Parts: sequence; C-alpha cells; structure tokens
Amino acid sequence: QGLVTGVSTPYTRGVVGLSNLGNTCFMNSMLQCLSSIDMLRTYFTEGRYEVDLNRDNPLGTRGELAVAFAELMRQMWSGQSPTVSPRLFKTTLGSCAPQFAGYAQHDAQEVCNYVVDKLHEDVNRVRSKPYVPNFEADGEPDEHIAREVLSRHRKRNDSHVSDLFEGLFKSTVVCPECDKVSVTFDPYMSVAVPLCASDTKSVGATLRRADGSLTPLSITLNRLANVGA
Repeated sequence: QGLVTGVSTPYTRGVVGLSNLGNTCFMNSMLQCLSSIDMLRTYFTEGRYEVDLNRDNPLGTRGELAVAFAELMRQMWSGQSPTVSPRLFKTTLGSCAPQFAGYAQHDAQEVCNYVVDKLHEDVNRVRSKPYVPNFEADGEPDEHIAREVLSRHRKRNDSHVSDLFEGLFKSTVVCPECDKVSVTFDPYMSVAVPLCASDTKSVGATLRRADGSLTPLSITLNRLANVGA
C-alpha cells in the first residue's frame, strides 16, 4: 500500500515523511515541494485529473506517472500514517525515464522539471497538437506580443499543470547597427535561481611564534582577497 505504520495515531494530514529508498532524498524533497502546492495536489487527490488524462499523448507517459503521482498524494494526505513509501512512484518514474532508474543520486531540480513536464503532458487537454507558426513581432506593445505568444502556445499546451506553472520570459535584443529592437516571449515551467554567495570567506592559518609555539587561527577575509606570506 505504501503506508508505513508502527506509530500511534492520530496523524496530521500532510505532515508525513517519505521513506528513503536508497539515495532518493533528491526525489523525496521534490515530492514534498509539489505536495505543498494546494491547487496541484487537490487536482490529483480529488480525481479531477482523470477527466483530462491523455493516454495517447506521445510526449507523456501514457498517463502512468500521473496515476502514480495521484496515488502517492492521496497516501501522503490520508492521515493514516506518519510515513509513506514512494516505491510505486519511484518504480513508475524509472520505467518512464531510465536515467532515473536505480538508486543513484540525481539533481532535485532536474527530476522536478521532468515530473512537472510529464504530468503536464499526461493531462494535456489538447488531444491532437496542430502546427502553430512562431509569432513575429513588429513593434507591437509587450502586452499584445505576450498575449499572442501565449494564445499560440496554448493551442498545443493546455493543462491544469501549465495553468499553475507556466510563465513567459521576455527577451529584448537591440541591433547595434540599425537599432532595431526585437522582443520575444518564451514559455517556461520553472526558473533556476542561483544562491547568493557570501561576500566573505573564512581561511585557516597557523601562527608560529619565535619560541616555536603554534597557534591555529581562523581569519575572515573579503572573498576576493588573497593571503600572502
């Protein structure tokens, strides 16, 4: 069933741990994040995704990942156990994406991007994706360009997942010779945000006195500074 028992009830719904199946902490942390998104979770736990399930989409997983994800979300929010084993989801993920089979460590964002994309395709309301030419902007206001790009994109990608996750990146290019400005909008599902590095760094040093005694020191320096003899 995936439920791990052995601790007395009652349990708080949603406050649940995921069993580590080897080196699957990367997957578990990603699943906990997705589980915390109310509008995504309830779409699957309440079974509303079943109406949109697209098993014929060649870009999806024949609905297998969506079904496994829904079952895992139900278990995590059932309130029946403080711990859930995501083994079924892990097995399904590995069968759909061989790179995630086995128990090697992976990047959490990489697997999250894959899962969100496949969930989107598994519940994509577009049954037959038409050919849609790119929109060539010619000086229109940004609002018009973004609206047109999104309209064309939705002719091929229309799901509850994309409703929640998708946005548009704006890119502006200016020709250095003729000063022509080209503005484009590109859809995205996630944004990688770099962590800010500290402005300082700690280095270790040893002070050797004239009498031969040694004293270990910890020195805080500007990150760009160098230590010289």
